[in-house]
Amino acid sequence: LAFDPVGLSYLLPRLGWEFGQTSREYSKACGVLLALTGYEANAEDMVATGLATHYIGSPYKLNILERGLSELNSYAGQALRPKPKTLHGREQDNAYDVNEEFRNVAVGNLIQHISEYDAAGADEYGCYLQDDLDEETGLFLKDKDPSITLAEERIQMYGEVFSEFVSWGATFQDALLEPTVEGIIARLEEIAATKAEFEGKSGCEEDVMVAEQAESLVSSMKQRSPLALRTMHRLLQQGAESDETLESCMEREKKSQMRLFAKEDGDFVRWAESGKGVGLAGMKSIASISKEKEETFSNWNHASVKEVTNDEVEEIVSDA
Repeated sequence: LAFDPVGLSYLLPRLGWEFGQTSREYSKACGVLLALTGYEANAEDMVATGLATHYIGSPYKLNILERGLSELNSYAGQALRPKPKTLHGREQDNAYDVNEEFRNVAVGNLIQHISEYDAAGADEYGCYLQDDLDEETGLFLKDKDPSITLAEERIQMYGEVFSEFVSWGATFQDALLEPTVEGIIARLEEIAATKAEFEGKSGCEEDVMVAEQAESLVSSMKQRSPLALRTMHRLLQQGAESDETLESCMEREKKSQMRLFAKEDGDFVRWAESGKGVGLAGMKSIASISKEKEETFSNWNHASVKEVTNDEVEEIVSDA
């Protein structure tokens, strides 16, 4: 129903861009999937799209990371060069920090070493050595003899983390890139309708799974505020423009959120006063259309996205 003004209308259309990941090919579709359907991204999804930078697979490693961080010098104490001397009578220049490039390098190295994967696809040493490793095992540098390489000297390469979220974004890309929310729902409904055609047929299990996921996405979208869906979709379209910045998108999101909240008898007020839930459970990883135990709210001002006018949306997202 609502969205926090943290710049997601700028970030979501650019998923995977910063680190040149595979997900960048489906960035806009993945952004729509996250913004409109309530899909819950897991740790692998976050790293695969660049929303998170490092992946730590085991909880016990967090204890090692926490202890390692506690043993590092403070930010002010991370210095290699002495401060430049100031002659008597002259003002000290505090604007330039001679140790700026060295601060938190140890923190970054520690996180990189503990992580099993980072968004840039680097190995645990932060090196990009894929082209320099032997083709047979991928564990040794080409100019070294494996027979004399100790185990602790071997390079551990991680490759790319598999993300079901990115996979769904690629699968439904054509539908999710429809110019209107009505078009997105209609295309997903077409895919969901194919379930009857493939169900029970040998070799069609994947087609059935795709149809069920489409059905789950449609069900989730139809239970949310039609006005909020249209508004968020419009914000994504605006945020995707090349001349937009994170700051401009955050400011627009803030104004839009406040306008939605301030509407008398608006969707937010109706939902907040009802004490009921919104949306579906089980949206992460696999298709599911099981409802929450609590009763789901449905008393929106508009019965569907088709009833929401362009003027209503533009009134909310306007920069004025």
